[in-house]
Amino acid sequence: MIKWAGVDIARAGEDSSVFTVRDGGKVIYIDEWGKTDLMETTGIILQKLERFEIEANHVNLDSVGMGAGVFDRLKELHVYVNGIIAGGVPIDKERYVDTRAEMYDNLRKRFEAGTISIPDDKQLLAQLTSIRFKIASDKKLRIISKEEMKRVYKLKSPDKSDSLALAFYEGAVRNPVIRWL
Repeated sequence: MIKWAGVDIARAGEDSSVFTVRDGGKVIYIDEWGKTDLMETTGIILQKLERFEIEANHVNLDSVGMGAGVFDRLKELHVYVNGIIAGGVPIDKERYVDTRAEMYDNLRKRFEAGTISIPDDKQLLAQLTSIRFKIASDKKLRIISKEEMKRVYKLKSPDKSDSLALAFYEGAVRNPVIRWL
């Protein structure tokens, strides 16, 4: 099986960076760490890629906010991971408002089909069940924002579930490597 990783980078406050590895449909590793500077986070990611023998093109990294700095540093090191913009344009523009909705609906479908195996992690389960779907006026699926989750529902950022959704997202737009002669 091909291993994939999903990496959610901490933004601020109580948020955590999370690195999730899957082998096929089975999650084999989840690691969470607190605030570190971006260069240390980059180093942690590189160690994990080597440890689990994961190819860079099988890594989906949240490349918004703090993740942008990590993504840029990896690119500078010629480690070309997939930069995922959760609020960006989804692959299926007819069904989803943004990439985040597409990722989580993808995950939902895997759970329904029984093609996913996750560890018995109470925090992960709590985060997965805290994700709220809504239908927008244009009939597209959307998920309430992390900010709304915190403000309205008094929930923490779903760092582990975001990392999981990233690990299982195969509709990622690849970042082409352009080499000039």
